[in-house]
Amino acid sequence: MLEDVIITLDKTPMKKTKEIGGKLLKYAEESIQQRSLKTSKRIRKYVDNVSDVSKELMLSSSLMAIHKKMKISE
Repeated sequence: MLEDVIITLDKTPMKKTKEIGGKLLKYAEESIQQRSLKTSKRIRKYVDNVSDVSKELMLSSSLMAIHKKMKISE
């Protein structure tokens, strides 16, 4: 009977530890996913900006070539 009590007491903290560990893991996963989404949005915004900048640079290069009577091949 005393052994049954000890076993029950030993299992209860382990169960709570696993429960808390599971909650921490779930929170960590959600946190990582949110950070990943924010990072993806920033990268997409940066890529769009780089695309716009490269278009502007190509346009300005073409205008300079026209001004200097040169040709640029795309």
